[in-house]
Amino acid sequence: MPRLKVLPKTLFGRLFVTMLGMALSLLVFTSLFWHGRAFGLLDREAEIHLESAARQLMTEWRSLKASRADIEWDAALERLLAAGGSANWMHNAYWVEFQHHVPHFVASYSSRIGGETDLLPPSIEDVDDLIEDGMLALEEGKAFFPDPMSLSVARRCKIVLVPMLDRDGLLNGVVGVEADLQYMDLFSVVGRAAVYAFLWAVPLCVIASMILARSISRRVGLLVTTLEKVGRNEPPDQENLGIIELDRLREGLQHLSERLSERDARLRSIHEEKIRELAFTGSAIAHEVRNPLSAIEMHLGLLRRRYAPEGADRGAFTEIQGQLVQLKMLTDRFLNYSREVKPVYEQFQPAHLVRDAIMARATAIAESGIAVSAPPDLEMSGDVLMWRQIIDNLIDNAIAACQPSAVQLKIDIYIQFDIIVFRFEDGGAGVVADLIPRLFTPFATGRPGGHGIGLALVRKFVEAHRGRVRHETPPTGGASFIIEVPAKQ
Repeated sequence: MPRLKVLPKTLFGRLFVTMLGMALSLLVFTSLFWHGRAFGLLDREAEIHLESAARQLMTEWRSLKASRADIEWDAALERLLAAGGSANWMHNAYWVEFQHHVPHFVASYSSRIGGETDLLPPSIEDVDDLIEDGMLALEEGKAFFPDPMSLSVARRCKIVLVPMLDRDGLLNGVVGVEADLQYMDLFSVVGRAAVYAFLWAVPLCVIASMILARSISRRVGLLVTTLEKVGRNEPPDQENLGIIELDRLREGLQHLSERLSERDARLRSIHEEKIRELAFTGSAIAHEVRNPLSAIEMHLGLLRRRYAPEGADRGAFTEIQGQLVQLKMLTDRFLNYSREVKPVYEQFQPAHLVRDAIMARATAIAESGIAVSAPPDLEMSGDVLMWRQIIDNLIDNAIAACQPSAVQLKIDIYIQFDIIVFRFEDGGAGVVADLIPRLFTPFATGRPGGHGIGLALVRKFVEAHRGRVRHETPPTGGASFIIEVPAKQ
């Protein structure tokens, strides 16, 4: 399912949009609900008042009929309405009786409030249509309220018909009361009040959504920062986030940091112990090897001067001499690796060391491209001799990896989260997969003629500065070596 591209990419943006959308949706639905609810309540209240007035007129009509007096019915109806104080809001009232199943007016009254309403009084045909529409309810003795919207504009008003039943329960007349829809003006007032409330509620929803989104995103941001510190082997923050689930996650990250610190300390202890054992054993072996090598080299020189070999014999002597030099070089490098090192700290600019190393290899890399990106004023504290050897080894490895093609090497030096990062990325053939797990161990090499001490020394010197070195394979190929050391030693 494709993701919506309209949503922001930040957590704060997504929370803000989601909360604001939910708040506005709830506000709209609530407003519509109460809008309809208010209409229903007002309409029901109008029906109660109309029906009450109509039933009072029904009672008076029954009483007047029972008196059998000679009555002016229209005048009597008007008098009743005026006496009851209803004439000021009832615009039409009438008594209708059936004769031979045909309705006719017994009395009718119409009032008009100047300029406020223009309702036409009903004709007997209008009343007959209303009775026919509500016949089922009227015959059951129930009041009938026609729908005002189904009437013509000139007759659009609130109407109630109350039935009069004879002794046999048959419909023989109705009392009708009509009022205009002015009571709905109150509904418009309620509507305007709802609109004003909505206009005030929208910015409140925006502010509340922003506050909640900012609060949650800030806490999640603190968790991300804590996770980054755990990744850099730094102690995580102890700040209480105020949300139970997030606090549990923070406590989990804190426990993870403690476990990782314990593991790293245990690994460093084991590594240092192995290095000490290797230094003791290696020194003894190297001294035992160097003495015979020196004797062999001395006697080989004597034989060469005595016999002065020529042709193929001279080549054999030269090959033996070269192999002796390689053995002595390997022995010296192994001795350097096995010795315990303690950095002598001083301030220096790493960019200068990198450029000096490149200039020293100008002949080997004259036709290649080396790009160096480093802040010119960046300074760090460390052992300059160790860092020079680290940089020399990594540049030499990159040159060897790119041959016989032109060397392509990119060196980046920058600061990230109080960490100085060195990135050496070459365009060579890359490191074979089988060699990667033991890449920084002694005598592990994938290059013909290599000794496998260079990267092991790099790791040893970097760790002596409380840093770490790792290998990555870039998407474009080649190899990338990343060194990370604390900016403050």
